[in-house]
Amino acid sequence: MTQQINLYQSAVFIRTSPFAARRLLLAVTVGVGLLLLGYGVARWQLWRTTGHLADLTAQEQAAQQRIVDLQQSYPVKAYSETLARQVTQLRAEKAARLPLLTLLVDHSPDEFPGFSEHLQGLAREDLAGVWLRDVVLADGGHSLVLQGSALRAELVPRYVKRLSRQPSFAGLEFASLVMSRSEDRKEAVDFVLRSTVEEAQ
Repeated sequence: MTQQINLYQSAVFIRTSPFAARRLLLAVTVGVGLLLLGYGVARWQLWRTTGHLADLTAQEQAAQQRIVDLQQSYPVKAYSETLARQVTQLRAEKAARLPLLTLLVDHSPDEFPGFSEHLQGLAREDLAGVWLRDVVLADGGHSLVLQGSALRAELVPRYVKRLSRQPSFAGLEFASLVMSRSEDRKEAVDFVLRSTVEEAQ
C-alpha cells in the first residue's frame, strides 16, 4: 500500500500582480528622472559658474593692464632735496609758533600786561628798510629782544630812536646791539637788540 504526500500549499504561493510591477517600474522611472534632472541642474550651474569665473578673470587682467598703463603714464618723481628742506623748515616754524599760539588761546590778554601795547607800538613805528623776524617779550613787556634785518646799518639806530617815542617803551633802554652782515642779502645787515629796565634815580 502506498501513501502520497501533497507538498503544494496554496498559502505559500506568492502571487504577482501586474499593478505592483507597474508601480515598481514607475518608481524606478521617477528616480532615474530625478537623477537626470539633478545632473542637468548641476551641469547648468557649473556652466554658469565657469562663465562667471571667465568674466572675472578678464576683468582682473584688464585692471592689471590699467595699473601698468597708469604707472607708465605717471612715473614716480625723484626725491627732491629742496622740497625736503622746505618741509623741514616749515615744520620747524610751526613747532616754534605753536607754544605762542597755545599761550594766547589758553590765557586772556589781561594776564599779559604790556604785551598788546608793545606789539601796537612796534606796528606804529614801522620803518621802511627795516623788518623784524623775532620778537621776544618778558616780564610784562619790560624785557624785549628784537631780531631782524635792515637794508643799511644806519637805519637800526634810527629805528631804535623811533621806538622810544612810544609810551609802551618808556623806561626801556637797549643794553646791547649786535649787527652782522646778512647771509641772505649782501647789502643788508642782521641785528639783535636787547633791552633792560631803566633803573630809577
